[in-house]
Amino acid sequence: MSSAVLSRSAGSRTLLAWLACALLALAGWAYYPTYASIVSKWGTDMTYSHGALVAPIALWLLWRRRWPFLAAEWRPSWLGVAAIAASVAAWLVGAGAGVLVVQQLAAVALIPSIVLALLGPRAFAAVAFPLGFLFFAVPFGRGLVPGLMQVTADIAVVALKLTGIPVYRSELLLSIPGGDFEVARACSGLNYLVTGVVLGVLYAYITYRPWWKRALFVAASVAVPIAANGLRVYLTVAAAHWSDMRIGTGYDHIVFGRIMFLAVMIAMFWIGLRWRDDGRPGERQFGSVAHGAPAVTLAGARLMVTVAAVLLLAGAPAYLEAITARAASATADASALIRLPSPRAGWSGPLPGVDGWRPVFEGASAEQSGVYEFQGGGRVAVYVAVYPIGRVEGREMINYSNRLYAGEHASLLKESPVELSLGGERFDARQFKVPGGSEPQLVWYWFMVGDHRATTRSGAKLREAIDFLADAGSTSRVVTVSTSATDDGAAVQLLQAFMADMGPCVRAGMAPQACAQ
Repeated sequence: MSSAVLSRSAGSRTLLAWLACALLALAGWAYYPTYASIVSKWGTDMTYSHGALVAPIALWLLWRRRWPFLAAEWRPSWLGVAAIAASVAAWLVGAGAGVLVVQQLAAVALIPSIVLALLGPRAFAAVAFPLGFLFFAVPFGRGLVPGLMQVTADIAVVALKLTGIPVYRSELLLSIPGGDFEVARACSGLNYLVTGVVLGVLYAYITYRPWWKRALFVAASVAVPIAANGLRVYLTVAAAHWSDMRIGTGYDHIVFGRIMFLAVMIAMFWIGLRWRDDGRPGERQFGSVAHGAPAVTLAGARLMVTVAAVLLLAGAPAYLEAITARAASATADASALIRLPSPRAGWSGPLPGVDGWRPVFEGASAEQSGVYEFQGGGRVAVYVAVYPIGRVEGREMINYSNRLYAGEHASLLKESPVELSLGGERFDARQFKVPGGSEPQLVWYWFMVGDHRATTRSGAKLREAIDFLADAGSTSRVVTVSTSATDDGAAVQLLQAFMADMGPCVRAGMAPQACAQ
């Protein structure tokens, strides 16, 4: 090959490298708030403090793979443009649904997508793992907390019974003769699980070559921290029982948990070394550098791929800003968002306030509550809160802090569907029973997104994303009706009567246009 061809090839690779860097810089600027939200979690939540080490580790892994990467063929790829488009679309959906973690994952996905678009599949394949490792920088996993709390309590109770310690369990409250223990969110073991998976994936990649060995070790990195956390809770309760509540009831159980997790992970790595493989994925590979397509073809593809990537990267934030402004304007007049129904025959109210229970929802643009009294006996409490559609920091209807249950122990209350026929139309809601307090409460709830009703959090999120991106709606709301549940049958009948008598106003979520009469 002539020196002129080699020179053009080297120049083309250099230009592709600079274009990739430029697109990465553009992504960093255009999606800066999303990247900043990732970084902020590292310093404010110990569960995700490992995120600060992810980028340096990824750079080290890239350095190990530098020779295969440099030896691979570099050429622009429309597959990478499709990956950028998919990432941008996911980012917009996350914004529309108010799911920050989806936005964060999509923003991180832009990094490998840009590499794939500018440098092509072969170069991307050489560094796929280091680029994929960047996803561990995202603070995800909060949705696993309720399930982890349940498993932790299960393991602790079984271990307590096996060792002869009497225990009574009520949801997530564990009672032994000396006192009560609550498996709270902080006891779920999410921090152990997330850190264990990150370390396990890295260890498996470096230590093993066959995929099945890596998969087995990663699976162990999931199962062992979960089991260890259940054992930690058991030992904490057992130590308190054996010491007459002198040990395990203060900060000492936190220190013990950290020491135990470190010991368990060290033991896993030590055992895993028994099956390690020699060699490493970053061994230097000698040989000529691939030179790619002819210069004219490469130049045309390079230009078109770059232009398409720039339009996608810059266009999505601009579109999001425009529709967010329109959605925010719809909630500017909070007084016009809710109207509680006027009393019908047989009912009086609404009296201000709530009747012994209300959901824990914050950041609403507007909220109202009231109590209606039935002349035949009984009271029904109504609560409604309205939120803007789309991700407005601290003002999302469905997020980690907004929940229907006030206490940790109630976070896993069993729910069931409610099916009614109101005005000749089917009406769906969800119900659960809140224990404790002066008397238990039977609660029916549903979500409204625009004119659409949803009975699940995921369904409401999906509808929010659809309406937001289509610019077809502007508000969402959560509605609850509740009454005393000392007699379940009477409570159901009272709520059914209230829903039927109040007509379309309640069924529309107390939207003013449905409550005019």
